[in-house]
Formats: sequence, structure tokens, C-alpha cells
Amino acid sequence: METVLEVTNLYKKFPYKTNFFGKTEKYLNAVNGVNFKLHKNEILGLVGESGCGKSTLGKTIVSLEKPSSGNSTINIDGEKIDLNNLDGKKFRKYKRYIRMLFQDPFTSLNPRLPVKDIIAEPLHVHYNYNKYQITEKVSEIMLKVGLDPNYMKRYPHSFSGGQRQRIAFARALIMYPKILVADEPVSALDVSIQAQIINLILQLKKEFQLSIIFISHDLSVVDLVSDRIAVMYFGEIVEIGDKKDIINNPKHPYTEALLSAVPIPNNNNELNNIKLTGELPSPLEKITGCVFSSRCAYSQEICKKKIPEFNNNIKKNHFYACHFDQNLKGINSYLEAND
Repeated sequence: METVLEVTNLYKKFPYKTNFFGKTEKYLNAVNGVNFKLHKNEILGLVGESGCGKSTLGKTIVSLEKPSSGNSTINIDGEKIDLNNLDGKKFRKYKRYIRMLFQDPFTSLNPRLPVKDIIAEPLHVHYNYNKYQITEKVSEIMLKVGLDPNYMKRYPHSFSGGQRQRIAFARALIMYPKILVADEPVSALDVSIQAQIINLILQLKKEFQLSIIFISHDLSVVDLVSDRIAVMYFGEIVEIGDKKDIINNPKHPYTEALLSAVPIPNNNNELNNIKLTGELPSPLEKITGCVFSSRCAYSQEICKKKIPEFNNNIKKNHFYACHFDQNLKGINSYLEAND
């Protein structure tokens, strides 16, 4: 499959403590050496608990945060472009190919601008359209995301949460990007509205031939939209593969714990979820072994001393960072056990 985005050994550290002279002595490690590829016209679900670095990774990929090291490379018509090493003009040129959708559809929209100006803002930056062309393009994209163009003179406060998220979609897609990074796009919405936005994402993916990184902490939502899933823990991707393999045949203990916490419908018994014990490692210190070893039920001595390499013992596109090839339960096993 054609690769449209390649993230290579990406790190993001934030200054945490400075000395008397203002020099940083300690850093908070948010993203630690992440590697993955995004294929053409696919949705890659990025899942993990709150604080694992998902949103920081998304912002670093689109260069809203500058990486400490590593890079994110997009493939435009066969040409590989490193977004992290571009000057101002080139950055603006290629930035239109990769856009980001934020979690909160209210705070991500300027409350002082009407919808037309919010959606059209990227056009003013990248093109020299006249006002009639801009109105036409805004009207066209509003129809595509399910909004009435007659509302383009209204302000964000007069819309519902679902409508505001559609406005955010329109702003992101008016440039017809190749890649969309969607950071928790449905978590702030009601369940019924979530279903509408999920259907909209699938529709727009097909219509715009989009490649999407779908960031979420909800595995049930990720299961609905994704082609592949990457599981992130403590700034690292610990497992990545096709959706069916991750859901039904997890190979990393953290993925198993996430799957066990998915609520099972029509289940009268107590949830058979795995309770993680132990202490989280410090994001200020360098970890010598597996990042999950302090909370893992299968942890051995080697896990605390040696960083696991990515294994690929199942099939070509399923990778997991664990020292052992264990027979773990997938979601189907939990459904059968609680049927």
C-alpha cells in the first residue's frame, strides 16, 4: 500500500525544571521514539488512556509542536517532504496537505468570527480568491459536511456541539488535504451525535480520499472507524496492526487490559476487566526496561532490565513490543465468557 505519512523516531520533550541561569535541567518525556506509517485512504486509530501522549503526538506530527528529535514525512506525488525541516514559505505550501481536527468544537473556533470567516481562513492564507469565489467554496464545503450555507453569517455560539464539530470539519477540509489528524473528535458530544459524526467521518474519508489518524481513548469508537489500530502507552506505541488482529488477538498485556474494560452490552455479571496495579513510571526519568513492566501481570525480571523490541510473530502487519508471545484474550473471548 502507498504510504502517505511516515513518522520516524519521533520524540517530544517539554522543559520541566531550570537552574538559576535558566538552563533546563529536567525534561518531561511526552513522546518517546514513535515510529509508524499511515497508508493512503486508511483510518489509523490511535488509542490509549489519558495522559499517554496521543494528543501531543498528533500536534507534533502536524508541526503545532516542534519535535525534540525525529520527523514526520508526508508523501506528495511521490516526493517525500519532511514537515519538521521546512522554512516559512515551503512550510505554508505543504501544510495544506495535512490538517488537524481538535477535540473541543467550541474552544477551537473563534467566537468573534462568523462561520464563513472561520471556514474561509485557510483560503486567505494559501490562495488569492475574491469574495465571490470564497463564498462559493464555503457554501460547497458546508453542504458536504451537512450544514446549511444560509447559516454562514452566524457565530459559533448559536450552534449545537455537533454542528460546531461540522464547522471544524469544514475548516479542515476546505483545503482538500491528503491527511487529517482527528484528536478525540467525538468525545465531547452526546452518544446520538457521536454516531452522526462517525458516519460523517466515514463518508468524508471516501469522498475526499482521506488518510486519517483517529485519536481516541474509547476502543469501541476506534473499532467502528479504523482500518488499523495503534495502541499507545506512556509516550510509546506498544502494539500496532490490523483492527481484527488487535481486537481479537492482542499480543501486548496493555492492549488486553484496554479490551477487558470495554463495556459488554446485556451483561448481568460484573465486568470482567483487568485491574492494573503498581506505580506508573516517572515521565521525568529514563526507563531502562519495558514501560509497562511496573503494572504488567506477566512481568518478569527481563522486563525491568531490557527494552523489548517490536515482535512480528503473527503476520506481517501486526507488531507488538513485548518480550513474550503470550496467549492473551481478545474482545471475543470476553464476550463469550460473559454471554
